[in-house]
Amino acid sequence: MQQDHVEAYHKNIARLQEKLVPMGGFYWQMIKGRGPAVRPTPAHHTKPAHNVTTGQCIGILRQYCTAEPSAWKFAQIYELQPTDPLIGEQATAEFLLSRGEYAWLGYGWVGCSSVVRPRPKEWDVDYGGEPAGPCSETGANTGVFTRNYPRATVQWDCHAGTGSITMK
Repeated sequence: MQQDHVEAYHKNIARLQEKLVPMGGFYWQMIKGRGPAVRPTPAHHTKPAHNVTTGQCIGILRQYCTAEPSAWKFAQIYELQPTDPLIGEQATAEFLLSRGEYAWLGYGWVGCSSVVRPRPKEWDVDYGGEPAGPCSETGANTGVFTRNYPRATVQWDCHAGTGSITMK
């Protein structure tokens, strides 16, 4: 009996998505991805370190830097915490480099408090709207990936483990 309820719920959600997406709509439960996570998390961070090797970074970004990355079939949230020391340019570069049409960069649940969350200046920059396409590797096996926006070029260097945003 309980399984019948679960199956009916899944059918209703599928019908909702089939109707909503062609209309340009979205709902929270459509978020399936969490971004590529190529930024290494420093060991002194409050959460466990996310150690991304150069090879892992290259492998991840090669999946994103294709004509139609499979990750773009779903909405993605690039979730950060206010204590993340790489929250400014690094997180924003990772987001701009790999994001699809439905993607959000911001804080995850940080609890109820009156503490003001810092807002990185990079979140309020106009990079010029739509990128010129997905990211691409700068050459054969360079491990350096770029993506062009009308007003900026975003780059991620997997060997250095860092990203940059250069305004045009």
